Amino acid sequence: MVGNATQRRLTAILSADVKGYSKLMGDDDESTVNTITAYRKVITKLIQNHQGRVVDTPGDNILADFGSALNAVKSAIDIQRTLEIENGKLPNNRRMVFRIGINLGDILHKDHCIYGHGVNIAARIESLADPGGICISRGVFDQVKRKIRQGFEYLGEHTVKNIPEPVRIYRILLTLEDEGKEIGEPTGNISAISGEYAALEGVKSLKTVFDVSQGSPQTANIVFWAVNNVYDDKSVRTLSEPPQVAVVFHGPAVKMISTDRIGFKESDNETLDKFAKMISQMKKEGVKFEVCDYALKVMGVDPATVLPEVDHVGNGFISIAGYQAQGYSVVTVN
Repeated sequence: MVGNATQRRLTAILSADVKGYSKLMGDDDESTVNTITAYRKVITKLIQNHQGRVVDTPGDNILADFGSALNAVKSAIDIQRTLEIENGKLPNNRRMVFRIGINLGDILHKDHCIYGHGVNIAARIESLADPGGICISRGVFDQVKRKIRQGFEYLGEHTVKNIPEPVRIYRILLTLEDEGKEIGEPTGNISAISGEYAALEGVKSLKTVFDVSQGSPQTANIVFWAVNNVYDDKSVRTLSEPPQVAVVFHGPAVKMISTDRIGFKESDNETLDKFAKMISQMKKEGVKFEVCDYALKVMGVDPATVLPEVDHVGNGFISIAGYQAQGYSVVTVN
């Protein structure tokens, strides 16, 4: 039957899920089910308003497709703004906050379902979004950057399982003061940045340990950029063995990985939240994180407040020396 034929189309895919859904269910499953049922209706209506189609709603996830990247982004913005209002009517512990990721890809359509790497990429992008936020791929960014008022922040290149090329990710800035901004957008020849390196000739695997002692929030961005680019660089990924990357925090830097945030300004919280999220994501991808317990003691940081993705070592300098003895190159961030 013609209706069941497989079709291949360039499609904008929107993937959304609830941050902390398991906890909400554990605290009050009945209220959670009632809320997500109501929110699905709201989201579905907003997707349809922008000529999109809800494809699937497994668990707390919503998957939709659009014939236009611009429509997908406008729909996502409306969803987040509408749900912010709806959540304002609920107690803090019952609010249901969604993360949204959007990708533009060549997708297979069959029996009202969609298939392909582009769907997986959308889900990966969604996992990088802040609660209440929206992240998009470079392809989507190119389609919408001059067509909406909102600003954008470049988050770097990220790997996706079974996808050989890293994906460049952007965060949509939803506040009025960020309208028209483009933060962190790389300049120059990207192929030169991620191209072949003469220094890698004959190298089977890249082994690097980042020695981080500087504790300013700006350092968090430097660490994220440096680690992410070493780990995700195309030339590094094409080596015969996967990269081995470690990050060791000592000195004032240990304060950046504590949930207490002692000594930081309230304005630093967004950067530190983003840093914590990236540590969690990079840990899943194989990056090792360690903290010097002696430095925690000296800096007055409670070890129990350290991010769970970070392993504890007695002395960070001994750990760095050990990595170096194993053949890791040392990159100092201070």
